[in-house]
Amino acid sequence: RVTGTTLKDYTEGAVFMYDGKTGLSSTTWQDQSGNNRNGTLVGATKSGDSVYFDGKDDYVRIAELNYQTVTLETTFKIKSFTNPGSHVMSNMESGGYQIGFNKIGTETSNILSHAYKDGAYRGSGIDMEVNTDTMYYVAGAHDNRIDKIRINEDTNQSEYAATIKYPGYNTYMVLGLNPYKNGLNNYGQSNEAFNGYIYTARMYSKVLTDDELQKHYVIDKWRYNF
Repeated sequence: RVTGTTLKDYTEGAVFMYDGKTGLSSTTWQDQSGNNRNGTLVGATKSGDSVYFDGKDDYVRIAELNYQTVTLETTFKIKSFTNPGSHVMSNMESGGYQIGFNKIGTETSNILSHAYKDGAYRGSGIDMEVNTDTMYYVAGAHDNRIDKIRINEDTNQSEYAATIKYPGYNTYMVLGLNPYKNGLNNYGQSNEAFNGYIYTARMYSKVLTDDELQKHYVIDKWRYNF
């Protein structure tokens, strides 16, 4: 039985931690990890206990965060498939990692997490019916061997032995789009922008265990009622 329903239950090893029920204003998403990595809303807007992204050029700018062992976690809801391939969390620029999804007609439908290893983006995904107005808890964990994804109750893992390459151009971690050669101001690729709502976003400088992922999923599910 998983116990614990407060923000303290997420914090061990967190690089940043955003929660829609705590510290979210019209301009800033306050980091609850204690590391002071607050997110800046650029175009994106506060919507209840979430941040809304228009699928064009909205994003939350965080910081330049490069790790060779990492877990990304987020809980989100898609409003529309404005773009068939969308980035929910990303610092991808010939390096880095991301959580995103693809929805191309009836042929391709998946949620995935990739990290750049050995000259290509490699990782795990789960082919599934990706729907609008559905809450998804997604975690992507990567190191020099493992690529693991969890989506709600389902998990998939693959292995590729190579070091994660850091992104070029001092690219920041952002929420809501593919940052693309950003510096600070040159965001992003609008054809990969996310249209929907992000309720939580967390990053860890370690690969979370299956037990940790289960715990976080159950807490997010309880706190956001899905």
